[in-house]
Amino acid sequence: MDAEAFREHLEYPRGRGDVPPASFSGAAGGAACGDLVRIDLALDGDRVAAAGFEASGCGAAIAAGSAAVALVEGARVMNGELVFDMTLRGMRNTVLLPEGWDVTGSNQSGTIGTYRGRTFVAFINLNSENNYRVTIRAVKNAK
Repeated sequence: MDAEAFREHLEYPRGRGDVPPASFSGAAGGAACGDLVRIDLALDGDRVAAAGFEASGCGAAIAAGSAAVALVEGARVMNGELVFDMTLRGMRNTVLLPEGWDVTGSNQSGTIGTYRGRTFVAFINLNSENNYRVTIRAVKNAK
């Protein structure tokens, strides 16, 4: 996440305090620093219809919760896989998945790695003036 996007998620968090009706909830945090983020998801068929979060701790936890909500809203769930469809632009893009999810596939070539225990996919667009469509499939890991 670049500095401008981080600032936007910190100053105007998306979905903070929202708990969609009939939602599924999950939480994660760091015992050393006391940060805690809870994400709530409501499904409508095979799509994430609504998402919200609550965070306590530092600004990075708030920005991460907001970014996770923005990432999963509208995502599809198919056969236990979470499917992220998005349009990216620019030369370099990195998609950081929610904690506990592992990539099973992508329609674009990219580098898969981990950052602080979370899986990411890094893409390079050689024609950086054009947008490109990316679909990433992920499953909940067994940890």
